[in-house]
Amino acid sequence: MSRLLVAFDTRLSPRPSGVGIYTRDLLAALAARPELQVVAVASPQQPLPEGVERLATEIAFDAHGPAEYFEHVALPRQLAARKVELLHGPNTIVPAGRTPFARVVTIHDVAFARYGQTLTPAFRMLMRTRTRASLALADAAVAVSSFTADELRALYPRLATRVIALPSGTPEGALRHVRDPNRATARARELGLEPGRFLCAIGTLEPRKNLPTLLQAFAQAAIPGVKLALIGDRGWREGPLREALSRMPSDSVVLTGWLDTEQVYDLIASSAGLAYPSLYEGFGFPPLEALALGVNVACADLPPIRESCDGQVRLIGPLDLPGWVEALRWLVSSGPRPPWVGRRFSDVASELVEVYRVAVEGWSSRRKASR
Repeated sequence: MSRLLVAFDTRLSPRPSGVGIYTRDLLAALAARPELQVVAVASPQQPLPEGVERLATEIAFDAHGPAEYFEHVALPRQLAARKVELLHGPNTIVPAGRTPFARVVTIHDVAFARYGQTLTPAFRMLMRTRTRASLALADAAVAVSSFTADELRALYPRLATRVIALPSGTPEGALRHVRDPNRATARARELGLEPGRFLCAIGTLEPRKNLPTLLQAFAQAAIPGVKLALIGDRGWREGPLREALSRMPSDSVVLTGWLDTEQVYDLIASSAGLAYPSLYEGFGFPPLEALALGVNVACADLPPIRESCDGQVRLIGPLDLPGWVEALRWLVSSGPRPPWVGRRFSDVASELVEVYRVAVEGWSSRRKASR
């Protein structure tokens, strides 16, 4: 059987978060599939897995006007010239109009509908429009968890048959991370943290991450000699977070800012535990990263966390303040745990091959019928 020629839009932010991890690790897993020949839409500088062809562009994913022309006009023409059979957009975007190839899109969450108050009005409207349009255009829409798939089907019942649940896997970087105690200790101490004497929380500093609740619980837990590290880039609507920080004891909380992947893994591995109090997630990588690194996790009790972590984490209601106080104390006292790995990105890629084939066959049949 001939290999399917698939394009994968890998353009990433210079500071990739969860979507960037998904894109990077899924591309590597797809490149290893013998059934596929992969063309990556990427910047000239972006590293690519061996065997992946590059369709180079300097147009960034978030370049607005230039990006829209590239995604909906220039890119389809270039892919048609290469006789690509399918394009996968891993970040909620596929080209509009009729295309000479099938389209698959990944949708990560519907926060714009469920927790729209945590987003800026402009971004909420953008994601609402983009999600509905891509779902209508795509031959198949991959949801990163069964929960997100159910959310999409409930919001768009007429398009429900296009939605396929393919839960994500543990980030490969966490699985390959080589512990170096000296390096990890040095990195922690550069930030004013002592190995084993701090808790960490990971994510962009934005309202959906529910960090004010975590800060209040940490203050009430009053664990002697233990700090809290908030690891993540600046976000939006930070007023409640800044107010909560102003009430914290001096030097008890460290804001690290954005860190690269290896720095993050060093901090997780040298911490006393990970707290993940989000109000809403479509999936959620940090708990899986911590589990792979042998670190205990206290998580908000959310459907995608229950699905992906399979009973390996302590679950607390997102707004259950006494529960979080108890959970933080438990993290500090529990010590290390054996590493645990659930689903892998190789599993996702294996299942995605069949999604691609069905999408191409369906697109081809519809194209013939319309002639």
